[in-house]
Amino acid sequence: MRDRNRTPRIGIIPATILLTALITDPAHATAESTSAARHEQAIVKLDQGHEIPAISGIQPLGIRLSAGGYMLDFRYRVLDPQAAADIIRRDVDPYLVEEGSGSILRVPAPPKVGPLRHTGKNMMKDRGYFILFANPAKRIRPGDKVTLIMGEHRISQLVVR
Repeated sequence: MRDRNRTPRIGIIPATILLTALITDPAHATAESTSAARHEQAIVKLDQGHEIPAISGIQPLGIRLSAGGYMLDFRYRVLDPQAAADIIRRDVDPYLVEEGSGSILRVPAPPKVGPLRHTGKNMMKDRGYFILFANPAKRIRPGDKVTLIMGEHRISQLVVR
């Protein structure tokens, strides 16, 4: 006999229809883009007091802890796609150096997904992009200073938020 106190299960077909309606709903898409815009504005507001110079076609927006402190999320805006493609190439491996200890943090590359960064293809002007760096032992904490090295380019004194 079935237990009447159990919560009813939703069938696979109705759940699929509901999920499809949410994904294709224009109001839902607008809410997602608004959420993304708010996230971008938050990063820009966060770093307005800290001037970060633009390098070779990109404007760094900031770096913050993500994924419960196990990742560092570096955000940047492309100012010149041609110049940015020179440093955001597949063969250039960006990494972070923690200025206090000198520890190096690299971009993880899971086998099925690949490197957790943009590789320079089809970059658009005034669009935000990201690079995720692994922070496996949670060595980097808010307030620490790091240096980002991308090929021959370097951005020093980035404060982790």
